[in-house]
Amino acid sequence: MSALDNYYSALERLINNKPNVLKNGEYKITQNSVCLEAGVGIGAIKPSRGKHYQTLINEIKKSAKKYSPPMSRIQKLEQQLKNKKEKLIMSEALYHQVLNRELMLIQRVKELESRLSELIPEVVKPIR
Repeated sequence: MSALDNYYSALERLINNKPNVLKNGEYKITQNSVCLEAGVGIGAIKPSRGKHYQTLINEIKKSAKKYSPPMSRIQKLEQQLKNKKEKLIMSEALYHQVLNRELMLIQRVKELESRLSELIPEVVKPIR
């Protein structure tokens, strides 16, 4: 198997999300990731090495645009955290609205009690 065949098979494994070297789903398709998956050093794929490598680089770029790796566990947890924060902010806003409504109702009850005490004559005296 030639070096180019090795790179193309590494690229194919990355596209199919079945890598042998890299961790599954925790990579982006780049020239360096293809090099690592192929078992060679980073930077082995260079356009200066010939037109065959330029074709490979173009394939890598095209594949990188199409392929989006599945979310890693950390990304999933970050997304869940973001959702929880948004829910917390919404809950706090509702909580403050409820408090405002309660305060307005308490104020209204006091106003009505004071008006009621003005309207009722002092006939009824409290026991204590």
